[in-house]
Amino acid sequence: MSSFKIGRGRPPKRSRFKKGQSGNPKGRPKGSRNFATEVNSQLRRPVVVKEGGVTKKVSKQEASAMALIGKAMQGDPRASGMLLAINEREAAHVEAAPPTKAELAILRRHLPRILRWISNDEEN
Repeated sequence: MSSFKIGRGRPPKRSRFKKGQSGNPKGRPKGSRNFATEVNSQLRRPVVVKEGGVTKKVSKQEASAMALIGKAMQGDPRASGMLLAINEREAAHVEAAPPTKAELAILRRHLPRILRWISNDEEN
């Protein structure tokens, strides 16, 4: 009998992968994309829509947004709820984003004046 312990995380030596051998030899095919990438790709593809009697090409994402907003405007409570949830999520994302270099430059330029306003307001 071998002194080597066999158990969880310790398979028998004869059944282990050989050196240089992968556990998944075929693996993921090169160039394959995940589901989110496929969805984003499809959402960017154009589709023809008719709006106000005018036919135009827009992305599927834009067409979906237009349809959702249209249903919400017609009073569909589910569409309204979805639209509000998306809007809140986007607003939270925008608020959480750090300021850009351009925004920081504007803040630095105006900060002394803002601080003077605050101190003058506190004195009154």
